[in-house]
Amino acid sequence: MTKEEIKELFMQGIDCSQVVAGRFADELEMEESLLRKMSACFGGGMQCGETCGAVTGALMVIGLKYG
Repeated sequence: MTKEEIKELFMQGIDCSQVVAGRFADELEMEESLLRKMSACFGGGMQCGETCGAVTGALMVIGLKYG
């Protein structure tokens, strides 16, 4: 995924956790839209600036793959 593609997703209101989780839809054999919905509330550090949305998105993917 290029920087421009990521920028376009952000412009559409897709946050970091949604970008990361959605990126693994094929590997997880899940719908990208479902992964984005699942991770929607984890962007912006869970809306309070704590843990980075990219990290929470990655943790969700790891859990779905290996949990």
